[in-house]
Amino acid sequence: MMEQELERKIEDFRVMGIPDYVPREGRLNLVDNMVATLIGARRAGKSYRVLQVADDLISQKIIKSIEHVCYLDFDNPILSGMGAKDLKLIQNTFLKLTPDSNLLRFTQGPGKEL
Repeated sequence: MMEQELERKIEDFRVMGIPDYVPREGRLNLVDNMVATLIGARRAGKSYRVLQVADDLISQKIIKSIEHVCYLDFDNPILSGMGAKDLKLIQNTFLKLTPDSNLLRFTQGPGKEL
């Protein structure tokens, strides 16, 4: 059931696309082949900032398309029970749908540590 929900949420994001956002100034330091973390207060715009970066990377052809972005919101009632032990399931599900992907992005829900 969890894998099916992951597939559904990934497909929903692909169909809906990157939502409208207010472009933010300021550079995020991204390093090839390294994990980047954006931290800040709740509801400060972190998710939209990361979506802006993904949009920019798609525009610059660094990421092929939206299909190569894994956007998951852990406020989802089914996904909210996931933890660090489930990261491999997320990775495997996403890579099954997009075997040539190069970006995984996780949004933390309230009180969740991934």
